[in-house]
Amino acid sequence: MSMIGKKMIWLIFVALTAAFLAGCGGEEQKAEVKARGVPVITQPATARQVEDILRQVGTLDSAMRSTMRARVDSSVVHLSFQEGARVKKGDVLVRLDDAKILAAIDNLQAGIKQLGVKLAFQQKTLERNRQLLKRSAIAQHQFDSLESDFHQTELAITQAKADLARQREMLADTVISAPFDGVVGARTIAVGDYLKTGDKVVTVVGLDPLEVGFNVPERYKPKLALGHKVHVQVAAEGDRLFDGEIFFIAPIVDPATRSFQVKARVGNRDGRLNPGMFANVRLVADVRPQAVTIPWTAVIVTEEGSYAYVVENGKAKKVVLNLGQVTHDWAEVLDGAIKPGDELIVEGKFAARDGAPVVIKNQGQEKTSPAGQAKQGA
Repeated sequence: MSMIGKKMIWLIFVALTAAFLAGCGGEEQKAEVKARGVPVITQPATARQVEDILRQVGTLDSAMRSTMRARVDSSVVHLSFQEGARVKKGDVLVRLDDAKILAAIDNLQAGIKQLGVKLAFQQKTLERNRQLLKRSAIAQHQFDSLESDFHQTELAITQAKADLARQREMLADTVISAPFDGVVGARTIAVGDYLKTGDKVVTVVGLDPLEVGFNVPERYKPKLALGHKVHVQVAAEGDRLFDGEIFFIAPIVDPATRSFQVKARVGNRDGRLNPGMFANVRLVADVRPQAVTIPWTAVIVTEEGSYAYVVENGKAKKVVLNLGQVTHDWAEVLDGAIKPGDELIVEGKFAARDGAPVVIKNQGQEKTSPAGQAKQGA
């Protein structure tokens, strides 16, 4: 055999020997890791206040909206408002022609005065003839005629006074004022227009407060009550939140949607909100002050469900989770399977096995399973 052949055989032998020795060393290392436990990093479960936030959508609407209409037949003589202007309760918006009504009032007042003079004269005549009747100086039918005339005049005065009151009401109706604080709508009439009773004059919309209606799933019905606080957000105002409170909860659940209607009043003192805006509504449906939460990095999610590993006595214990509220940082555990202070595996969880030993490698801390400690002592 040549020298080159012998060298090749020698090199192959050396390589095989090194590989064998390395394999033996790796097996020993694996055995040592298995005995000591899988290295893991843990974080504790904590108790914190968890709020069950309900997010719904709705549309803002005015809590007060009044379309004022003409109450008398008359012509428009003055418009005192600008479209879209803010008005206060009692501000005059429109004046109608009151000349005919004032004339009718003057005529009625004069007629009532004349009837009063007539009634006084008839009363004196009636009293004088009453004495004559007692002495049989006049016939009964004559006295009855005088008495009838007296009562007819009394009725005429009563009717005239009623007509006068009506005319005064009509006079007041020629002045159309804002019924509450709000904003005036579009102008649809002009000076000189003749309005009949019932014709639209102008619309006033109240902007503070506004209302928002939204539907809530039926499971939340026991958790809501009148006065419950809500927060409203609209696209036009970015992240700004407007405070409100519930004033109406529908007594009936819609069987088609399995939800019920809720309405809330929202403060709008600065007028930044407008009726018709799309609103995102947020409210706290439930508060759990001592909810148990675990790091989200400890949760393992599978098709069958979610679970995590708790370290107990140096070993990993698999705990099936019933999760409540979940965030990017933590998850709420609902069924009491985990308690505050329990150590959850957040790194090394995929290498851990139920009942297998683990070594906690937290910064400044190393806890080894009892089996690993016995191995090191030997």
